[in-house]
Amino acid sequence: MREECYLSAAWRSKPSVAERTWTKPRGSKAEQQRPQLANGNEGDATHDFCLVNFNVLADDLVDSTHYPGVPQELLEWSYRAPRLLKHITDGKINADIICLQEVDNKHFDETFDRVLTGKGYQGLFKKRTNAKTDGCAIWFKTSTFRMVESLPIEYFVGETDLLDRDNVALALVLEHLHGPKRRKLIVCTTHILFNPRRGDVKLAQLCKLCTELKTLRARHDGAAIALCGDFNSTPKSAVYEFLTTSRLHDVHAHEPSHISGQGLIMATCRRGHRVKAIMTGPHGRSGTFCGRYRAPQNSSQQTARARDNKLRSSANEAAGDQEDEGVLDMSDANVWSDLQAGKQPDGNVDDIIATFVRENGDEESQSEQQETMQQEFKRRKPSGICDMPETLVTGLEPLKSAYAMQATSQSTGEPAFTTFHDSFQGTVDYIFTGNGLETAEYLALPDTRAYGMGIPNSKWSSDHLSLAARFRFC
Repeated sequence: MREECYLSAAWRSKPSVAERTWTKPRGSKAEQQRPQLANGNEGDATHDFCLVNFNVLADDLVDSTHYPGVPQELLEWSYRAPRLLKHITDGKINADIICLQEVDNKHFDETFDRVLTGKGYQGLFKKRTNAKTDGCAIWFKTSTFRMVESLPIEYFVGETDLLDRDNVALALVLEHLHGPKRRKLIVCTTHILFNPRRGDVKLAQLCKLCTELKTLRARHDGAAIALCGDFNSTPKSAVYEFLTTSRLHDVHAHEPSHISGQGLIMATCRRGHRVKAIMTGPHGRSGTFCGRYRAPQNSSQQTARARDNKLRSSANEAAGDQEDEGVLDMSDANVWSDLQAGKQPDGNVDDIIATFVRENGDEESQSEQQETMQQEFKRRKPSGICDMPETLVTGLEPLKSAYAMQATSQSTGEPAFTTFHDSFQGTVDYIFTGNGLETAEYLALPDTRAYGMGIPNSKWSSDHLSLAARFRFC
């Protein structure tokens, strides 16, 4: 009983929106050209529009088992809805564009659109396909933009295991009503597949999305692009690399279970560790040196390193070292039981199996063991990655994350997390922009220590944090 009371109290003392401040990217033109007021204080940098991105946690998707210790009343829609609305309409943000994911079909009209229409916004909604009840929505302020075209995008194509999921995206072509050039903006929001083991599906969905955006932009004189949403991929992942460099090499060398980067963070959280925050950097105590994407090693390198990997693994785990997450401990006798349990090993499968059989099987049964393991792995391993080209290209320019303007050679510069609950603490939400847009300011995240046991809580009614940034056309 004492522990239950402690948990309930811990979930009720968390930060509010007021504790977040607008921050100018260091080294950017916005920081170098900060206007000075008559009293010597810094004024706000000029900007053309403000965009908010937020996964609001659909009511139909709330599962209390994912939020142990959170009082049930804090998860009820009647409690969360007014707080979500208060946040996205907060005068401190004053959003011109609002992009939401996990909006329940019924709540688009009953909750969000009813309120936002009364505040001068026009909105559109795209429900996920088939029997799913939630989707993506975009609202824009009619005093700032005029809608030119809308494009709902479905990732369910059928007849392929890569595009057979119900995730969607929604894109709008907006014309800015102020300024002499009447600039056009393509704003798009999406919610990419969650499944950490199907990174190949995530890449396929993004390939389709980028193709649609490229075609849409061709119809609108090279309009600027703002792409935001829940990408269910971390800053250190191949997915992030794909979007921010516009290409991904050696696609077939990637294990689907490592493409999004989620699995490593989930394993870290299960071991009782949390993402390590740093005290300086782009986001203060909400920043992290989570590393940068590293291409997978070739199979010969993986095989050579496997022999001593077992000796290192226990030391690395104790130290929280995540440096060698792309290498499987092939000498571990548990590899076969892991395979039977459906866990996807990393590295070259033939080398993994051959090494295991050689070190753990007798000479007469080696051939039979190897054949059995290969058949089992082929049955369990997603085959979609093999159907992709060896190199993927987005067809768009490299995209920039509004929150990663201070990237270093060691880190992407993203926040420590944008979602934080029992089994996961990491960054998966982004606002990406292409050519023609410059980030003037972003709304900094609160100190990571302020969240204690995670979200949702009494003052934050989703399991994701919102992102907000102010942009200038350039």
